[in-house]
Amino acid sequence: MTSYFSNTNDTKILQIITVWREGNIDLSSIGFRKALGGGEMLYEKFKLTKRLLSKIGSFFGTVFAWLLALILGICVLFALPIDYIKYKQSYYYKTEGRKYSLFAAAGMHFEMYNLIVKNNLPIKYVKNPENDNLDSGWFVFGETLLIIDDYGFEYDENNGVWMHTAYIYDEDENEKVIKTPLGEYFKTEIEETNELAGETICTKAVVLLDGTIFDNAPLAKSEESFLVYDDLLEGLKAFCEKEI
Repeated sequence: MTSYFSNTNDTKILQIITVWREGNIDLSSIGFRKALGGGEMLYEKFKLTKRLLSKIGSFFGTVFAWLLALILGICVLFALPIDYIKYKQSYYYKTEGRKYSLFAAAGMHFEMYNLIVKNNLPIKYVKNPENDNLDSGWFVFGETLLIIDDYGFEYDENNGVWMHTAYIYDEDENEKVIKTPLGEYFKTEIEETNELAGETICTKAVVLLDGTIFDNAPLAKSEESFLVYDDLLEGLKAFCEKEI
């Protein structure tokens, strides 16, 4: 089999290509021409090889992008009908009668709403007067606000307190991280919830944490303000029975 790089000069090109890929060199510089042995033919062959490699990289990059888009399109194509059927058969649709929207049957609020209605749990759903989307409302048991958040909390070992982490972006899209102690976070959430609801619907709060995905679930179980569950329905039932 004949190699494309079959002689000493071609081997030199390969060596120079390696140098070129690791740093920036001026292809038209005298030093570069000398490095090639002063041959214009070698210089042109190097440029041709460089363009060839660039086109090959561009081709495979385009193919990869198209394949990724195709895979995502197929996933959406199969997921949407399933999501639509799930929504139409849900208790939320039967009780609220809202028209289907894209991926309406996805998310924790949808799952929790249907579990509560299906199992007749003493937890009420309060709509947000300013936004009637399901995710914008609140779940309340008695006077306790049930907060769904699996990723916003971490334990501060230095101070021995749980912290809530929020990421806020300013007008220039600069990220700002705000960490708030659990007690202070609850106070703010309760005040804002009552203000948005237009009435006092809660005086205390508890956070629902999925023990199968929350990193520090064993420690979180010792915090009375956390409801750590492995099965959401069983967790809600146990919470209601405990509080009654």
